[in-house]
Amino acid sequence: MFASALIFLSALIVGLLLLSPGRWPRLKEVLVSAVVAAMVVFVAAPAWAADAIADSHITIPIGDWLSELLVPLFAAIAGIITWLIRKLPAAAKAWLDTLRVEQLLDRAIAYGLNSVAGATKDRTLTVDVHLPVLAYVLQYALDRIPAALLKWVGGPTSLAEMIWSRLDVDVTATRPDLQTLAEEIAAGSSVAVAVSSVAGGSS
Repeated sequence: MFASALIFLSALIVGLLLLSPGRWPRLKEVLVSAVVAAMVVFVAAPAWAADAIADSHITIPIGDWLSELLVPLFAAIAGIITWLIRKLPAAAKAWLDTLRVEQLLDRAIAYGLNSVAGATKDRTLTVDVHLPVLAYVLQYALDRIPAALLKWVGGPTSLAEMIWSRLDVDVTATRPDLQTLAEEIAAGSSVAVAVSSVAGGSS
């Protein structure tokens, strides 16, 4: 009974999310989802009953029920979260996206500084190390940023510009070709190859 109720609820939620993306469901959509959810339980229930009759011992397979329910339950929860995010006002969603980008860039910059010899946090980056640091930071960020969030910030080049604006670079260093660097890293080139391409093009 418990498993049937959870299966019904999960199927109902998934149905509502599919039929009414980004808005509150209408009565017709609720009824259709409820009928489909009931059919799912109706199909599954006889199999559970047959297994119970065939077994002479009365057991409650809670562990099996939970393992079977985890996947649809997590899918339903993920769908609910996605639906709630879509319902957020544009300003709130933009604030959340900005926060996600800032957190990613903080981690990426820390990674880049730790990856290049001579680069230290809270110290100005010298001319000979600023480009490798930038490349490592950009590679880290591009490897981890979701596609939708990357599109929201304007693509790899815009992300490179955001990183460049946050790095404390020596005043004698010239602004590198961020577009070439971003395209190289986004295409899968190593940091060494990307840095060589940018350094060679600016010489």
